[in-house]
Amino acid sequence: MNIDVKLQRTRYQVLVVQRALILFLFVIVTACGGGSSSTNDDNVNSTDVTAAPIITAIVDQQSSKGSTYSYTPTLANPDNVGTVQWRKEYGDDDVSVDPETGAVSWSLATGMASESFYIGVRATNSTGYHIESWIISVDVSKIVYIGPGEAITSMTQAFGPDGSEIDSGTTYIMRDGEFSGLDNQVDWRNAGFFHGPPSGSQGSYTTLMAENPGQTTLIDGAWIRISGSDANAYMAFKGFLIRGEGAFLGTTGGHQLNEKSHHLKFIGIGVEGQATEDMQGYVPLSIFRANDVLVEGCYVFGAGRYKIANYQAERVIFRRNVARYDVAPAEHEPKGTFSMYSGYDINVQNNIALDGEHRFINTGAVGGEFMAPSTDHDARRNKFDRNIALNGNMQGLSIDSQKTNSEYPSRRNVAEAEFRDLVIWDMQPNNLFIHSWGMGFWDHTVMGKIHLRGSGYGYMVNAYNKDYARGIINSVLHDWSPATGFYGFRKDDTPMEVPGITDDGRGPIYRHGIDTVNISGIVSEGDILSLNVADTTLATDTFTYQDPLYSSSNPEGGLRYLVRVESGSNLSGNARDGGDLGATIMTFKGKSGTLWGEPGYDDETNIPMWPFPAETLIAEKMAAYSYTGFTYTGEESARVHGPVETLNGDRGFAEQGESLSHYIWGYLGSTVPPMDVSVIGGTGSATLRWSPHPAKHRITITGYRVYDFDPLTKIMNNPRDVSDSTFLYTVLGLENGTEYHFVVTAESAQGESSYAYSVSVTP
Repeated sequence: MNIDVKLQRTRYQVLVVQRALILFLFVIVTACGGGSSSTNDDNVNSTDVTAAPIITAIVDQQSSKGSTYSYTPTLANPDNVGTVQWRKEYGDDDVSVDPETGAVSWSLATGMASESFYIGVRATNSTGYHIESWIISVDVSKIVYIGPGEAITSMTQAFGPDGSEIDSGTTYIMRDGEFSGLDNQVDWRNAGFFHGPPSGSQGSYTTLMAENPGQTTLIDGAWIRISGSDANAYMAFKGFLIRGEGAFLGTTGGHQLNEKSHHLKFIGIGVEGQATEDMQGYVPLSIFRANDVLVEGCYVFGAGRYKIANYQAERVIFRRNVARYDVAPAEHEPKGTFSMYSGYDINVQNNIALDGEHRFINTGAVGGEFMAPSTDHDARRNKFDRNIALNGNMQGLSIDSQKTNSEYPSRRNVAEAEFRDLVIWDMQPNNLFIHSWGMGFWDHTVMGKIHLRGSGYGYMVNAYNKDYARGIINSVLHDWSPATGFYGFRKDDTPMEVPGITDDGRGPIYRHGIDTVNISGIVSEGDILSLNVADTTLATDTFTYQDPLYSSSNPEGGLRYLVRVESGSNLSGNARDGGDLGATIMTFKGKSGTLWGEPGYDDETNIPMWPFPAETLIAEKMAAYSYTGFTYTGEESARVHGPVETLNGDRGFAEQGESLSHYIWGYLGSTVPPMDVSVIGGTGSATLRWSPHPAKHRITITGYRVYDFDPLTKIMNNPRDVSDSTFLYTVLGLENGTEYHFVVTAESAQGESSYAYSVSVTP
């Protein structure tokens, strides 16, 4: 292992000095009234807490398959931080962190592949928080550090044409800092060699990763671009921030008949797209003609025609990614945020598109926040589960079949996608909200506050009958304007026969029309036909017309928070399947780190989605973005230059004092509940802890309440009041051996919140 002990010691000393400075800054911020919210138990006053916790630096570690990895971090300043709440910031779904001690535990499966991973913990108190991450390598035989002061200082030295470190299964760790140019580029070179780490094997992934998530930046032509036709395989790339003109992450090139690259992982990587006007097809994160690929925990912003795209690739998973549409230098080209283009078996799980901007988008169709188009290749078996699009100017959805199929000349290529548990809210598209010239199906969705900016095709939802739009069911449609309605959503009790689709073993496929939905803010029961419906079946006997928005004057409203329907509300229990009308986006679909077909890849995890993983890092990087250039006005097909303006990244969820989770939960105006509530049992007692709200929300909080909770009836009772500066409460008088459930709410001038998640304990 190439580890310079002196350098490691020097690095630790530098970190200690840095953290001393952080401590000093936190004290200054606190004295000025700033900083995060406070965490104190009943025996600790705010005057006892003088600083945010600082976690002692943790060096990279190793472990073995079949063992249980354990590590307990320590604080560098334990005497003046009061009560501390610990939680996981980075790590596999099976990694657990003790909320009281920070102890980390991970049972490593015997059959897992050798690979290196991040683990990160967050310690929070009344003054602020600190995050510390490290790398754990599982049965990795060789680790190479790259960077200044190391024996290997660049990628070229490590695995270029004369590279000294090109062993399969190696973990390459690039030190924190900036790395630029061709010497630090993973790419296929014109000279005919692959400049990058070697392929791994099924049991041992080659891994190239940043020393700490987001702290190693590839700039000025340094990027990660895997040749789609070179059969690179079993490789993992993790934790980088890629920025600069042409910044790119993913696979590219290759003939579709060649053997494709496969079993690739892109984990926790940020891409700040920058492009010139002549880069028409530029996409900062693209999976192009590769199979069995995982894109997980990545974040993309800045320039690009699409932000995250898939093209003629198969068995690809896009999981837990965040994208923001800022700038689009792609004249006359279709544009979108997440585009699953002409691929088979594409799973899009728990992704978020938000705070998009249309002023810097030039001429060309704006395709949508979530897309599944097809051109010269079918788009089949695309599944979108538990995704959110919020506060944007893009078209909402596009399922678009564009070209005639060569195998079946009587039909166009199929564009097929299913959307389940989808929220699209507060959109201002130009002239169309849903474009479904293909087999689009929406089940358990919430689509509201959709206001068109221009004139368009005449229908809010246009499913011109090409490949049979399959319908919208079990959904909430609210506040659309102008309310120009539906086209082409017919209901048909006879299964569709679509060559190449219905003969692939999946069984019959039906068209459902518009069935079992709550419609409000568009039309009322008396004037439903004013939607100007054309060739659409409205199952009006299944419709409800309730106001879905919760308020003090409408306490029955089911939408208090966009991510779920409140129990006992006017939306609960009214779906065809006995569930709620609308979406539930509270837990993760698909186990972290799994590729298509691997155990757990498409399963319910029951792991809370909120707080969203790595949201602090994502907000930090997106907030730092800035772009100055021409704005555009007019219709999509004829936009013209407006004045030069500056677009700043510190907006929406990335605004100072905000967080991604609180931004989404608080979007409808209700008080946001604590999200990372934990409980630890004692003798006849249970101690609950939770973290403060981010600064923007904390200033409104006046107190908390701890309730007993019945998980079957969802009833809260026996409230216990807690002050706004206290984030720990011990419930006494419990019976040992009995299971108890609790929830915590927050109070503010807007009223008392609901709860986020319940916790259970057996004293």
